[in-house]
Amino acid sequence: TVSVKGSTTNSTMTDADGNFTLNVPDNATIAISYLGFLPKEIAVGTQTSLVITLDEDTTTLDEVLVVGFARQKKANLTGAVSGIKMDDLLKDRPVATTATLLQGTIPGLQVTSGTGEPGSGYTFNIRGTTSINSGGAPLVLVDNVPLTGPLNLLNPDDIESISVLKDGGSAAIYGARGAFGVVLITTKGAKLDQQTKVSYTGNIAFTNPGQLPVKESPLRTVQAFKDFGFTSWQGRNDLDKWIELIQEYNSNPSLYPEGYAMDAASSTLPYFLKGYDQIKDLLGETGFQQIHNVSISGGSSKTSYRISLGYLDSDGVLVTDKDSYNKYSLRSFINTQMTSWLTGQLDVNYYKSKKTMPNNADWSMAVAVPSFTPIGMWNVNGEDLIVGTPGNRVRMSALNKDQYVDTRMAGRLIAKPISDLTITGELTYDYLTQETVNFTNRYYYAGVYMLDKTETVANSIYDNTKRSTSNTVFNLYASYDKSFEKHKFTILGGYNAEDYHTDYLNGKAYQMINDELPSLGQAIGERTPSDGFSEYALMGFFGRINYSFLDRYLLEVNGRYDGSSKFPPNHRWGFFPSVSVGWRISEEPFMYNLKKIIPELKLRASYSTLGNQNIGAYSFIDAMGTYYPWVDNYTKTLALNTPGLVSSNYTWETIESTNLGVDLNMFGGRFDLIFDLYNRKTKDMLDYGAITYPSVLGTSAPLQNVRQKVGKST
Repeated sequence: TVSVKGSTTNSTMTDADGNFTLNVPDNATIAISYLGFLPKEIAVGTQTSLVITLDEDTTTLDEVLVVGFARQKKANLTGAVSGIKMDDLLKDRPVATTATLLQGTIPGLQVTSGTGEPGSGYTFNIRGTTSINSGGAPLVLVDNVPLTGPLNLLNPDDIESISVLKDGGSAAIYGARGAFGVVLITTKGAKLDQQTKVSYTGNIAFTNPGQLPVKESPLRTVQAFKDFGFTSWQGRNDLDKWIELIQEYNSNPSLYPEGYAMDAASSTLPYFLKGYDQIKDLLGETGFQQIHNVSISGGSSKTSYRISLGYLDSDGVLVTDKDSYNKYSLRSFINTQMTSWLTGQLDVNYYKSKKTMPNNADWSMAVAVPSFTPIGMWNVNGEDLIVGTPGNRVRMSALNKDQYVDTRMAGRLIAKPISDLTITGELTYDYLTQETVNFTNRYYYAGVYMLDKTETVANSIYDNTKRSTSNTVFNLYASYDKSFEKHKFTILGGYNAEDYHTDYLNGKAYQMINDELPSLGQAIGERTPSDGFSEYALMGFFGRINYSFLDRYLLEVNGRYDGSSKFPPNHRWGFFPSVSVGWRISEEPFMYNLKKIIPELKLRASYSTLGNQNIGAYSFIDAMGTYYPWVDNYTKTLALNTPGLVSSNYTWETIESTNLGVDLNMFGGRFDLIFDLYNRKTKDMLDYGAITYPSVLGTSAPLQNVRQKVGKST
């Protein structure tokens, strides 16, 4: 639309090629607007002919999403890709962890947690179906590199954007581990030529369970026992008498001020009359959470930087403050223009988190115990003991601790030696330590049913595991972009190498001298140490070609040649290609008159085969393990078990996937529709076949080759 500024009637529309004619007064200013482009105003003066160029609106059709080792316009994508900008989410959802923030924000990405514990872990799933061999989860990358520790370590305030590659066509660039989708997390950088800026965000929240079950009253509970046909329950031998006593109590509680009645003629156990809320006693606390983030950023003409510090402290809703989670994060990023064609970047991250939980928090028991079970103290044979309700068990139990410390350093060189060519080299080192301490302390309590003296364990148990994991990742890739006339090409090629090493040391000991100071050294019972290590390496060569004709017809071809040390030498390598196409119908000439209504309509299709190596590091080795089958003269006897049967052609699992999709944008971006038909099929399973062993049918039978190969799964 072209109009005279200030006039409501003097305007016109261009034709399909952008030509227009408009009569304007002297010294007029015309305003030009086009959906998907930034509006522009031009002073006409005495000109009678104009050539006007509009800039695309980067907030709409020119939205850029991070894909494998590159960024692409959303409008030109041929795969199933969705993305979000973190700042947009943080304004409305000030939550504690990145995983929590992602819940319900990206179509096709399922983020679930099995518990409501502070700092609890989350599982990710993209489009449901996984491997019937070993499950399968999406590959989660932070700045092109897998995060060694849990995603909860990341500070949401340090994240710029998140992209989810949902189909094989978009995920194929990651080959070996992208079979079940890829989650790409891009952290914030810093811009050149900006003044120093200090930013602080804080959030304080209080949490309560949204809804808790309500138990039946003591009267209806005991009546249910009778209706079931019971004549007694847990030593209470007269249910009719029990019901009569409860009715008396309900009419006049002062008759039984202690909330129970004794009847020596029928039972040595009390008849409980008063109702209690064991669920609220377990989950009756108000949780408190605080989040604080501070960042400093700035930049000169050559160097820019960003330094951030984050702190999180969260207390859960369990009684006491034993369920808690706190985290510290420190990040520094520096970007330097070393020469006119070479840029250097350094990214250093430090994370530390600590999660605690009581050793005994039994939600199922809180649901199961009847409402008449008392929640205070009870005298057992002259000894006052706490009743073993779930809330009291939490109060008495020791703490379990899980602590992570992660140091992650990444260096990056970006070279642009010639026009349209960008070469990037990345080296990342990530070192993670984890300490898990589980302590089961010994104490006595009154059992919830028989009110007898009960102990948690015969001897206290201390279990400490220290684990360290290091991974080194090197990426080298180059991208070449070229446009001429109606054609656009982007060619990407690269090399990836990853090396992983993990080891652990575990010590378990029984019978502490002092349960208040548990450790291996002050145990007087049995001690059992164990340790182990594992390492594996990956190597891959990848490439991608993007082609666009008239910005309407799109083609993308990916290929990756991957090798993994998890497979025997002769079967370590696999090639995994993909192809995807797109047709931007909205760019066809016959759609121009509908541009205001439908600015974007695109059809997509993709096909891919990807590899899965989600197995143990030494599964192809027929190793023997140790065990203790018997005791001889008070000494455990060590023995070796039989080695496993392993196929000689043990190799990759191949995942075949197809996707058909439609992207529709209407009414100036007010309506978005993404529709996909997707099929993921396990084509060739990890092959344990070609096993040779003697037949069990008879000693004279020849050796048989037995092939164990699981069928296809969709």
